Amino acid sequence: MSMQPFLHVEALTKLFLPRQTLLGRLTGRKGGGVLALDEVSFLIPKGRTYALVGESGSGKSTAAMLVAGLIKPDRGKIEIDGIELAKATPATRQALRRRVQMVFQDPFTSLNPRWRVGAIISEPVQALGLLSDRQAIAARVVDLLGRVGLDGADAARFPHEFSGGQRQRIAIARMLAAEAELVICDEPTSALDVSVQAQILNLMRNLQEDLGLTYLFISHNLAVVRFMADEIGVLKAGRLVESGNAETIFADPQHSYTKALLAAVPEATVEAAVAARQAR
Repeated sequence: MSMQPFLHVEALTKLFLPRQTLLGRLTGRKGGGVLALDEVSFLIPKGRTYALVGESGSGKSTAAMLVAGLIKPDRGKIEIDGIELAKATPATRQALRRRVQMVFQDPFTSLNPRWRVGAIISEPVQALGLLSDRQAIAARVVDLLGRVGLDGADAARFPHEFSGGQRQRIAIARMLAAEAELVICDEPTSALDVSVQAQILNLMRNLQEDLGLTYLFISHNLAVVRFMADEIGVLKAGRLVESGNAETIFADPQHSYTKALLAAVPEATVEAAVAARQAR
């Protein structure tokens, strides 16, 4: 497996300024804003998983949105497969949209409730011009549903007819439809029951092994991170306080904040995640 960075983030910084009030406009006063990310750097080799962990408000989801191109950084650099986003032409950025996809926390709100599953999954295929023949698109939908553990007949149903875990499988199938290479997973299992979480995580790891996917994995759940991640970055108030190999960080954390996060997780939960990963 190549160890060249597929995603390279360097000194990424994002400041959210408060909305200007009428009094502020009249007096010329400006609020200080919130520094959501402060000089954050990391890289992910192709086919590997890098997890950003931390408490709510630590900057994890901001990092995800920046890498996905949903918001722009104030400073810093984002490179995907050697292409710097800020310097890329519009055509190049459009091509990167196919290669970078997201899997969101709540699968129900990320799926159009008025569309049948077949239309949801086929939308990126048609929008990106990957296939044009109707029969070929329908066959692709059936294939993707099977790949995520669903039946081809499910294409005719609506999202509300599925359980939470099944809806997340549909969201994953839609991501695969775009032929993604870098997948940004923003708390993809936190809205699911524990038993269903394990099924989805196993599915994601199997897809990574089969398709060579690269994951940026956002989570506050260290047991989940222990199962999924090759490398870990620990965020605290927008700053990366510790980063390195997952095995090393779990065995010998250096920063007091990392130690506090690990101490808050039941040891049996982490041990179960370790055993599950070693059993693969």
